[in-house]
Amino acid sequence: EAMQFKKFKCRTPERRVELVKKYDIKPVFYSSIIPGQEKLSCTSDPLTDRYFLFSYKEIGGTFSDTFYCGKVAAEHFLELTRTKRPPHFNPLKAIQSSTSPEDRGETDGDVSNKKPLHPASRQLLDAIKLVIVCWDSPPGIPLTSVKEKVEKYGHNAPYPGEVKAVNTVIQHGKNSLPAMLQAFRNKGHAVRDFKFDLINTILKDNYPSEPSFLD
Repeated sequence: EAMQFKKFKCRTPERRVELVKKYDIKPVFYSSIIPGQEKLSCTSDPLTDRYFLFSYKEIGGTFSDTFYCGKVAAEHFLELTRTKRPPHFNPLKAIQSSTSPEDRGETDGDVSNKKPLHPASRQLLDAIKLVIVCWDSPPGIPLTSVKEKVEKYGHNAPYPGEVKAVNTVIQHGKNSLPAMLQAFRNKGHAVRDFKFDLINTILKDNYPSEPSFLD
């Protein structure tokens, strides 16, 4: 299924115009490649710097999935779909000289968000973003649909089912989230410190038999 989008070859502007007519395409996430990662764009090229994750759903159909692309294709999709670029998420500790707020990775979802995020919702959003960062393959709709809900209703604590859904997605990748982050640190990347204690408690309180991939 994940290969489906690559067949579309969204390399040319004409091709992207065509795709926007067939699919509802939404920007989900924007970040930068950590050196040594091998993520592939929907143009089949390796991503080398900044990259975007988009979700897409067949208009009038049921097929949906996610895909990565680089800056040029992404800017074109944003223009065609009249959508805003998501805030840049930086999983690494900021270098002191970098003052651009876009590069500090501290902005949350939609800046116009009325109320501040609930601490557990913030942890769940961080977990979702970090799965996207850690995995080379696009993570699929189950993860991005939870992200959309939590961004919308994140002033409340997340539903236990949402935490479980994210835990299940991580489980498919075999490694726990802290282990994946530690693997980057072991390669010398200064990954920021993230906490998942609140969402881990929600998971354990509501699904005691479920193995946690959040600790």
